[in-house]
Amino acid sequence: MGTSVYSMIGSSGLHAAGFSAHLESRLSGAGIPDVKVFVFDDTVVLATAKRTPSGARYDSVQMKLLSPIEGMSGQGTAPGEGLGGITGTDKSAHDNLSMAAERITGFMGGGEVRVLTVENELAVQLIDKIRTEATADKLSPTAIADDIRALLELAVQGTK
Repeated sequence: MGTSVYSMIGSSGLHAAGFSAHLESRLSGAGIPDVKVFVFDDTVVLATAKRTPSGARYDSVQMKLLSPIEGMSGQGTAPGEGLGGITGTDKSAHDNLSMAAERITGFMGGGEVRVLTVENELAVQLIDKIRTEATADKLSPTAIADDIRALLELAVQGTK
């Protein structure tokens, strides 16, 4: 069974608290904490107050060391990597925001989704405020639009 969001259609509670909250739950379940998600159309805004190291993925040296198919006791080759090896040049980021962006792209089915990231406490607060305003008894389209605009401005500045 697939692990993309679309393969989970029909799963219990897929959109129980909204699509953004569902993605936050999936990130948390994958060991990526403290990342707020705001989704609109095919764009996802990921926000955190502070980037923190995440243990959700090992670096390449640890992956090769712990792999059952690599190293001296390996039983074959790693898919797509041949015999592998260790170069010591792991440049991937292992913080919660970078890993969340990578996971969201995987959840959503690849390159058709635009993921914006921002490390800013105000962005986290704006996402919470947008959610609160959107479910309020007295809906204020102007306030929601202003907050979404402010969030996107922060996200565009934060995504380089």
